[in-house]
This record gives sequence, C-alpha cells and structure tokens, in this order.
Amino acid sequence: MASGLSEKVVAKAFKEGGKKGVEIEGAADTSGLTCFCTRMQSSDGNIKLLIHGAQTEGPIELAIADTYAFAALCEAGAMDRLLLHTRIWARTTPNDKVAVLKMHMTLGYVCSMTGDGGNDCGALRTAQVGMALSEAEASVVSPFTTNTDSIMSVVDVLREGRCAITTSFASAKFIINYGLYFALIRLTLAFYPVNFPIFTWILFDIFTCVPLMYFIGTARPLKTLAFTRPTSSLLGAITMGNLLLFQVIHVIFLSIEMVIAEHVYWGAVEWPSELVAMNAWWYLADNWQAGVIWLGSYIPFLFSALAFSQGGSYRKALWYNFGLCISFGVLYLFAGLITLLPENDLIEVFHFASIQFNSPCPAECYPTDRQATSDDIDAMRQWPACETCSKNPTWVMWQQPKPHGPGGSSSPEMSFYQRLGLFLIASFEGVLITALQKFVVTGPGAAAIAARFDDGQRRELKL
Repeated sequence: MASGLSEKVVAKAFKEGGKKGVEIEGAADTSGLTCFCTRMQSSDGNIKLLIHGAQTEGPIELAIADTYAFAALCEAGAMDRLLLHTRIWARTTPNDKVAVLKMHMTLGYVCSMTGDGGNDCGALRTAQVGMALSEAEASVVSPFTTNTDSIMSVVDVLREGRCAITTSFASAKFIINYGLYFALIRLTLAFYPVNFPIFTWILFDIFTCVPLMYFIGTARPLKTLAFTRPTSSLLGAITMGNLLLFQVIHVIFLSIEMVIAEHVYWGAVEWPSELVAMNAWWYLADNWQAGVIWLGSYIPFLFSALAFSQGGSYRKALWYNFGLCISFGVLYLFAGLITLLPENDLIEVFHFASIQFNSPCPAECYPTDRQATSDDIDAMRQWPACETCSKNPTWVMWQQPKPHGPGGSSSPEMSFYQRLGLFLIASFEGVLITALQKFVVTGPGAAAIAARFDDGQRRELKL
C-alpha cells in the first residue's frame, strides 16, 4: 500500500498471514513486504480491503514492516483507522514503539509491553505493565522483570495483580465493615444506655482487628488465569452492595438477639438507666444488654474476615490461608469461652452476663428515711448481712424498697442454655454472611450485578 504493492503480492499475503496478537519487533523478517493484510476466512485477497477495510467490521489484520511505512500511514492519517487491525510492527524504532503504545492508551486500552533490549526501554516505561524479559538494561526501567525469557511471565503478573487488587478490596471492605459495625454498636449502647468494659474494646481493636487485617492480605493467587477480571471500583455496585447486605443482615440478627434476651428469656430485668451515674461509665457493663450486644457483634465480625477472604476466581481457597484460619479459630474459641464458661476471673474481666450482676440485697441494708446515697452503699459493704448486695451501685439503688427507692427485684445470671442459644444465633449469622459472600457476591450474583450496572466491574475477556 505505502510502496505501491501489486494486488498479486497482497493476495499472497492474505493466504500466508494470520498472526494473532500485536508484536512490536525491531528485527522481524517479513520477507521484504512493506505491509500486508489478511482476511481470515477468505482465500482470495483484494487490495481494496487494505484501503477501505478499516471502515468495516471485517476480520482484517495488518503488518507493518518498517518505521518508514508506519510514518507514512501516520502522516496520511490512516493509522487512526488501521490501529486496531494492525498485528505486527516490524523494524520499529524505540520512539515508534512508544508512539504505538500511546495510540492504544489514548483509546482507553490498558497496555502491556514485553522486551529484552535497550531499544525497548522507552516502551517498557510507557506501558502500564512493562515486563523485561532479561536482567539487562531493560530491567532498569521496567516495573517487572523476569529471567525466564518467556512471555508467560505476563500471565503470572496478571494472576498476581488480580489477586492483589481482590485482596486490597477485601481488606478495604473489612475495615469499612469494622467501622459500620462499630457505628451500630455505639448507637445500640447509647440507646439503652450501657457500655463495654475496657478489655472488650481492647479485644476488638488490638487482638482481633490487627491480626485478621494482616492475614487477609496474605492470600495467594490461583495458578490459572480467569476469563474475567475483578471489580475495579471501590464505590461500585458489587462493593457497596456487599457492605450494605452485611449491615442489613447484622441489624436483623442483633435485633432478634436483643428481643430474645429482654422479652423471651426468663429472669431478664431492664437496665435502670435513670439511676446510672453517667460519670461512672465502668458500671455500665454490668447487665445483660451489654453482653448480648458484644456477643451479637463480635462473632459476625470474626466471620466477616472469612467472608471477605473467599478465594473466588482470583485467589486460592480460604483454607490455604493458614494464618487467617488459625487466628479465626483461636478468637472464635476465646469468644466461646467467655460466653459459655461459668463465673470466673476471666469472665469478671469481660463482665459477661454469666455473672449475677443484680444479686439480691436485703431490705434492712437500706436507710428507712431517705434514698440511699453512695456513702450509704459504701457503708453497706462493711455489714455481713449485706454481703450479697450487688457490687454495682446502680443495681443496689434499683432494689431499695419504696417509697424511697424503685423497689425493683433482683435477677439471676444468664443461664448456660440461654448463653448457648445466643452464641449459636450469632454463629449462624456468621455462617450465613460467609455463604452469601461465596455463592452470591463472588459467584453468579456478582456477574448479574456487573451486567446490570456497568460501573467498571468484571467483564469477559475477548479471546
């Protein structure tokens, strides 16, 4: 075309062509042809295809033999039409390699470049994914280097990259979910009002969040390259829908657990918040409500780490992440011990409801002419007859007989079977969100959402 080739020469190229992929090679042998094109399903060539073919959607392929032909096509303005039909740029200068990459990138394509020589340095640096196939000078400017001399290293980069972005999104969703859980915890604690003991906050923030966050990031890629790519939008429909789904489920389950603890279980007494001295926040944990809120939030939070670490199409299965599985197992067992063990030193540290916070206080312990004060309550603790009184002054004031007190009744500790029931409900919520993550969020459900909302989600590769 650029050198006045005859139709006979081009027709021959039609029959002999058919190379797939795009190659920019400075030393390719194209048998002296300045350029050729081929129509894959036609045995007869036509020179008009080269001139007008780019205006159609026919399967046309073009090879350019040297930098002069490339310059002529660019000068004539034909390269804009022929760019996506061009498979080979042979005997190309370093500047032309950079130009070819920039032309593709201008159209919105993510470009990869492989090279093994100094003349590839500019293109390796320009491409979004540059892969040096040697440890020579090209490796200095290339983001990735391999000593295998094989372009299969590009597949390895894609596998690792997809695993990395999936894991990064999993870490981001885990920490966002952590913040959303805590927002709900704070709202629920303020509603009653109750609070967690200090060691419960430490368990959440340090001994749970830190190790789980670390081990989520240790996932390894699959050995095979999937036909779809992971989501590229942190605010996309899949990511935001995933977080919203978990929060809706958590609100439903936590509401059920609170209703069961307050209205179904025998012995529950509503926390007398009107008697609480708000500056004495450490007393706000001595009730059933605080324990149920902790249990109903902590167990699903543990399972969310497993849910966001599901292997899917880009990472190895969850059980290959040994650190995460061991951390989850240890923390889940620890939560079970806090919930199910009878009163002991460990339970007293976490103020769980297996302790009888609202223990009975004899009527003779109270003053008969006024409401009990903090000094009266401190004096009670010195009397042998008042040894059974609660250590929490709020419950002591709650039981003061009328007319100087509310005349409230004592309440037992939460029984083993009551605690076991709440523990199983919270565990079921965790299993549910893990299953939904595997079969809906990272399964067929995600594909349906991606098809419905074209927001940079997963798309099939056209091979």
